[in-house]
Amino acid sequence: MGGSAPRACGVCRSQALAAFLADDRPRAVVRALGSPRDFWGRVKGRSVSAASGGTGRTVSGAAPGVPVRAQGARPRRAAAGMAPADPVPVLKEHVTRRAVLIGPEGPGTGGAGRSLCSGTRRKEQALRRGLTDPHTTERSSPASRNTPAGSNEPDAGSYRTRQADRFQAGWRYLPGFPPDRGEPMTLSRRAVLASGAGLLAAPALAQDGCQYGLPPGHVKGPPVWRDLDQVELDAAYRQEVYHPLLDETNARIAALSFELRLRRGYPERATYGEHPDEGMDIYRAAAGRAPVFVFVHGGTWRYGNAGESGFEAEMFMDRGAHFVALDFSDVREANNDLGVLADQVRRGIAWVVRNAGSFGGDPGRVYIGGHSSGGHLAAVALTTDWTAFGLPPDAVKGGLLMSGMYDLEPVRLSYRSNYIAFTDAMEEAMSPQRHLDRITAPVVVSYGTLETPEFQRQAEEFAAALEAAGKPVTLAVGRDYFHQDMWETLGNPYGVNGRAALGLMGL
Repeated sequence: MGGSAPRACGVCRSQALAAFLADDRPRAVVRALGSPRDFWGRVKGRSVSAASGGTGRTVSGAAPGVPVRAQGARPRRAAAGMAPADPVPVLKEHVTRRAVLIGPEGPGTGGAGRSLCSGTRRKEQALRRGLTDPHTTERSSPASRNTPAGSNEPDAGSYRTRQADRFQAGWRYLPGFPPDRGEPMTLSRRAVLASGAGLLAAPALAQDGCQYGLPPGHVKGPPVWRDLDQVELDAAYRQEVYHPLLDETNARIAALSFELRLRRGYPERATYGEHPDEGMDIYRAAAGRAPVFVFVHGGTWRYGNAGESGFEAEMFMDRGAHFVALDFSDVREANNDLGVLADQVRRGIAWVVRNAGSFGGDPGRVYIGGHSSGGHLAAVALTTDWTAFGLPPDAVKGGLLMSGMYDLEPVRLSYRSNYIAFTDAMEEAMSPQRHLDRITAPVVVSYGTLETPEFQRQAEEFAAALEAAGKPVTLAVGRDYFHQDMWETLGNPYGVNGRAALGLMGL
């Protein structure tokens, strides 16, 4: 899981497809045999011109000037007196019943001459007999065609010559699409829609230069942490480097939290200290003596608040549990000391245990969870000696640690030291992985496979350390989830973290 290996970005694929699906023009698509990824994996590297519908922006890596047209497309905008939109990235394929030809400049290009889609079955048969291998320009001899004497089939030499010339010029049958049958091609509605998705995403799938994770042209420097150089290490602790559409995801989560308050009512507000930041939002369930889930938000220890963390509450409320979202200070306003934030979180949790009865909660069933930097603070809270707060040693019954950090040595070496005043004592005290003996509650550790290399490593190694220490731990892995996507799953009973939280609480 080296940080130096960037992954191909999926944003361009979704943007190209979304641009087409947002357009209201008629489409003409052909059936693609095999998955869209397999289909366009074979075309990858060819020049295909594409434009994102209506935006006027050309997809990166596309070759300008190569015609890409929609068959029979008549923009409805023109009928409505509106300015015509940019060309839709639909590829006009040349189809022989069940065969596809790719022109020398990519799909949909072939210059002058008749395309195979206009040929008859007899001409297709002539082509098959005229070329020993459709992927080469080698022609078979008349004897090798074994044409019976007196056959009524006309001589197709001129047609074969024309098609052979096309192959010589760069035309090829797309592998997997041999002209092996002459039966009519059937197109179901499902096949049209499925093939359309693959065809229209082709320009993005063909991109080679769109990557995320590291700056283009990065030259590896001396290692700073394990095999990561400084640029790689900094990138591994910056979500915006590895998480496409991060701002859009955060905006969606904030909107979900606001919409919840409109539908279900605003939460109760309580304070656990004298500082203005030391408060919490309490979302009550209908049932009395219900379990309580205390959530610690993320935001690089600098951003976020309880108000943006309410979207998850609905799942807990519907399952008969109270949901509490903690507020705490921005580390930059706390002398750049993570210890101040950890103390606030501990005092907030202690307040919930003591006062759970006041809002219908069961003080004997308090669980905690946190995401990202909040996952780190929740992990620190799990190492707390609760007797120092006048509470039972098992005041917290379980913890869900989502996409967090558990050993701060690499964090200290990263760019985050610019706003955190790390010391040896802070690094030691704030690294939960170094205090496994203090953790007594069951723990679920989760992460997404599209998160940064370091966030994946932190989760895997912390879970492995807990297991080696004989602690009750479960590792939950979200396949193909980015960082903030993992947080969003906490509000879904069938999501990675939502399912884990309900299981931890016995709901």
